[in-house]
Amino acid sequence: MKRKGRHQTNMGYLEILSKAAGALKWAWSHPRLAGEILLAAMLVITGWFYNRKVTELANAKLETGQLEDGLKQQITMVNGQLEILRKENGKLLSQYVYIPPEGSVVIKQQDLDDLKSKYRKLLELLAAATTSAEREKLQAEINRLLALLNGLDTTVIIKDKGFTFKPGFGMEWAGQGLSPRIDAKLFYYKRYSALLGVGKGGMDISASRHLDDILWGRPQNIELFSGWKFLRMPGASQLVIGLRANF
Repeated sequence: MKRKGRHQTNMGYLEILSKAAGALKWAWSHPRLAGEILLAAMLVITGWFYNRKVTELANAKLETGQLEDGLKQQITMVNGQLEILRKENGKLLSQYVYIPPEGSVVIKQQDLDDLKSKYRKLLELLAAATTSAEREKLQAEINRLLALLNGLDTTVIIKDKGFTFKPGFGMEWAGQGLSPRIDAKLFYYKRYSALLGVGKGGMDISASRHLDDILWGRPQNIELFSGWKFLRMPGASQLVIGLRANF
């Protein structure tokens, strides 16, 4: 059994070496294309590290800062993200919430003057109440209003997932070189989406991801996608990969 396991391990190493040798041979015979691929990979990797460092520094700056007097929370929209700075147990905490282009942010602010007016009317009705059932009902409504008055007067509703229909375009590779395509986004969840697309190689169902946190400059509308050609043209591969954007 031990010999068999060692033999399988050696075969695995040989397979890896064989693939590495094949990749080097291909790169040697296609130096320009190999150089472009290497440069693109380096830009992506360094862009990811850069964006990650910027986020860490921004978090540290926020958490060592201060909120204005009387504020419990501050929300700022920047680079497709909400920067939330809030006080909790005497500490300042920061949070980043990504808002996809397909999503939305709704900010609702309560009318405090209207709530106070309703509160005064309820107190008058409570003073004039004649039955215990009526007093209990009014007291419950007063307690609800007090909770609103004592809480935050602003509500932020974030929609970062759901069904949609967003037409898009891009370039795909499906074994026949780069070619244009059109598609439609059907569902999104934060940076990820499900697509139905069609190009030279046929029709596919794909998954995509926004690249704003990876690429330099944080572009908001560029996505990497990959999928499966369920209707495939002759000569095309089953796998498709490429870049896309929403119209």
